[in-house]
Amino acid sequence: MRSGWPSSSVLLAEVIIRSTGEHHLVLLVREGRAVLVLDDLSPVVTPLVDALDRYVIVRADSGTDPQRWTRDVTAF
Repeated sequence: MRSGWPSSSVLLAEVIIRSTGEHHLVLLVREGRAVLVLDDLSPVVTPLVDALDRYVIVRADSGTDPQRWTRDVTAF
């Protein structure tokens, strides 16, 4: 949010790292029509379409209800 993204454009997502099988949390950021992945294990901000080579998306914060998570990241 210090980078200027509004909180409404930032969601948590649970992923599985393909190379290790570990579950991990990343941030998804909607910027225009693109969804970006911010991961504290990487210094690079990556478009979601490119990050899917490294991660399996398990679920993501729904963005509308803090107690509801969804598997449909495309609706974000």
